[in-house]
Amino acid sequence: MTTIDERNAKARLRYAENKDSEHIKQKAWRAKHKEQEKQRWKIYHILNKDKINAKQRERRAWNKDNIRAKRREWYHANKAELQVKMKKNRIALRAEILRHYGSKCACCGETEPKFLALDHINGGGYRHRKNIGQDGHSLYHWIRKNDYPAGFQLLCHNCNMAKGLYGECPHKTGERRE
Repeated sequence: MTTIDERNAKARLRYAENKDSEHIKQKAWRAKHKEQEKQRWKIYHILNKDKINAKQRERRAWNKDNIRAKRREWYHANKAELQVKMKKNRIALRAEILRHYGSKCACCGETEPKFLALDHINGGGYRHRKNIGQDGHSLYHWIRKNDYPAGFQLLCHNCNMAKGLYGECPHKTGERRE
């Protein structure tokens, strides 16, 4: 009778000798049973979530400097492509927010996206951004995450500044300086 270690050694040897054909068989089996494998791994991760997370935390704690160095190295190697991708994502997110809130200034009707700004209808934008800890494009992420809440509107930068400085835009009051 053979021990488990002996059986494992024989299996490893058999696999090494027939590596190519075994690999092809495994790949074919995985392709045929793709959904079954997905379900199996999903269940495994659900059942072993705490164990997996604990192992990952432990591994990260031991290799913190190593992981940081590898991430930094990867970032510097891919910096240009990453910046292009991030810029595209920011532009797409801003366009999504503008579309949702009407794509034009609520006061004067300006439609040029470069001139539009997101405005808190009832004021208090500074306090709101500080409370939620979001600013700039991360505010756009917060808005999408919170399912486009009411209380925001689009204003062009001129109307937004006038509202902030004077309480109301000249378009609303009809005042004009000559």
